[in-house]
Amino acid sequence: MRHASVVVIGGGCVGVSTAYHLAKLGVKNVVLLEKSHLAWGTTGKSTAIVRQHYSNEVTARMALEGLRFFQNFEKETGLRTGFHTTGFVLIANEVQEEALKQNVNMQLRVGIKTRLMTPSELKEFQPEAELEGIALAAFEEDSGYADPVETTRSLAETARRLGVDVLENTEATSIKVVGDAVKGVETANDFIESDKVVNAANVWANGLLEKNGIRLPIVAMREQNCQFIRPAEFRPRIPVWSDLVQGIYFRPHAVNRIIVGSLESDLPKLADPDLMPEGADFSTGEDYARKLIGRYPIMAKGHIERGWSGQYDVTPDWHPVLDEWPEVEGLYIAAGFSGHGFKLFPAVGRMMATLIHQGKKLPGMEIFNARRFEKGDLIKARYDRNLIA
Repeated sequence: MRHASVVVIGGGCVGVSTAYHLAKLGVKNVVLLEKSHLAWGTTGKSTAIVRQHYSNEVTARMALEGLRFFQNFEKETGLRTGFHTTGFVLIANEVQEEALKQNVNMQLRVGIKTRLMTPSELKEFQPEAELEGIALAAFEEDSGYADPVETTRSLAETARRLGVDVLENTEATSIKVVGDAVKGVETANDFIESDKVVNAANVWANGLLEKNGIRLPIVAMREQNCQFIRPAEFRPRIPVWSDLVQGIYFRPHAVNRIIVGSLESDLPKLADPDLMPEGADFSTGEDYARKLIGRYPIMAKGHIERGWSGQYDVTPDWHPVLDEWPEVEGLYIAAGFSGHGFKLFPAVGRMMATLIHQGKKLPGMEIFNARRFEKGDLIKARYDRNLIA
């Protein structure tokens, strides 16, 4: 048996960020547990888009903090994240147009570098694009995408430099609770005694709590991605797109690839995330190809290269729980990110570390409280696409 001041369960971007920020605040003897290798789970399957467009001010500010992390991390640490600045475009139809305007106005107040684009302005920016069905667009020139595995491993290395004990291939099997307080974490081979435990295990978060009769309002969903190869004559720089009109998003990859995913809310539910099909369905590849060609007709000359699936840990309002569990002292939850985790993890880690170490919630954090679902106090989005909540 060993002792830790804080045990963080989950070696994805959220868990690693929380451990890093705890160490940055001066907390000693922080232990991070990952059952496989870092970024093995949902983080590693992420398309790792870095954008700031949200419907509420709290998450918009968190996303802006995320962008600044990617702009500064490599300079400060010498470690890479694979961040590429491509710009980000969100396109809306007439029904979604007013919500887009309201969101952009709020984001400008927050300090996000964004602006509205008319279809003609977007056509000038992307002359190869077909803009049917678009009434208005928003554009963020500083946004882009990163490498999720490289980012997580680099942040973990920074945490190690600050004293965090990062244990890979060490599975947490349950969180021990006695009465109304945390006592530690059972692993496959040991027991780590601690009065503070962070459950950042994403779609596996509920499995750690079953013995204690606790269940988070989280459903595992399958999101599929497909990677397409551009034809040789299609080489101009393209941004990240969120296509609210067609219900997809896509981003460039390397010199001649495009990765496509879904913005739909009715994704397939997974009874067991460990039994999820690893690839993408043929029908999904066909659907993505048709919609991608709908935006870039020249992609009719391209072809699909591969597909894969990842999991979302989805809550009823598609926003995370960032809180100390109300009935168990020392049990902290950072789960339920619903596909938003990679954009928000720098801010989430700082928020969680402050709550754990200082016992206070930073401004805005209260909206992610654990009791909001039973109270019906859900976080609202302006769009019907919850991935752009």
